[in-house]
Amino acid sequence: MNADKLKPFLNNLNYDKETLYHLVCNDVFDNYAFDYLVEKNILTNNKNNIGNRNYIIIGYEKSEFIDNYSNKLLCSNNRYNCGRITFNSFGDTNGFRNDFFRYFRLRQMNIILSKDIDNFYKINNENELVFKKKLENTVLNNNIDNDAIYLLNKLSYYKDNKINVPIIKKKEHLLFSKEMMDLIYDDIDNIFLDLFKINLTPNINEVPNKDSANEMWHIIFGLINEELIKEGIVAKPISYNDQGRYLKCIYIED
Repeated sequence: MNADKLKPFLNNLNYDKETLYHLVCNDVFDNYAFDYLVEKNILTNNKNNIGNRNYIIIGYEKSEFIDNYSNKLLCSNNRYNCGRITFNSFGDTNGFRNDFFRYFRLRQMNIILSKDIDNFYKINNENELVFKKKLENTVLNNNIDNDAIYLLNKLSYYKDNKINVPIIKKKEHLLFSKEMMDLIYDDIDNIFLDLFKINLTPNINEVPNKDSANEMWHIIFGLINEELIKEGIVAKPISYNDQGRYLKCIYIED
């Protein structure tokens, strides 16, 4: 599937390309689309397992080729909520991003890659609630917290002490999500029908098609995102050494 059906529709939306990157590549494809495709009976997004836990197990063959391919797909979202705001980054998984979400995930494994975040965390006595509140107040209320401002500058959410990324209402994408997905639904449906016919390992092992479709959709929309970038419809993510490609934004509760 190419971007031909989406191009005129997205070009008519009143957003700059960087905001559109987050709204379309992330919010629609990596959020809304899952519920949409569940309603269309194409994929599973919630699966109860033993212990009342909700998850789908995905296994990848150990392969440098597969890793190189999957790690560079634009289908990975990092969110870190601080009250009414959420610090977000969206891109590939070809490294460890310098953001709040990744910092706390790595910290659970006793790995510290961001000294800037770590220093601010220590200033706030390693109290994550206080940590979050100071960041929220700095963004929403223009509080003069020099340490928080310094950190946000270092993480590129700020530049010259001012917000430097798109500010987006959390539900903004809902204004056009269904219309956009309806435009490409027939193409998506045909792609899945073709995928279910070929000798993929999960098909051979009789894994339910709808379970496989969850991971397949990540691959499909990751490739669509690349096409949208190639066509200049949405912004091109920035590539960072050892971090991969991604762009950041800040979501705000309506």
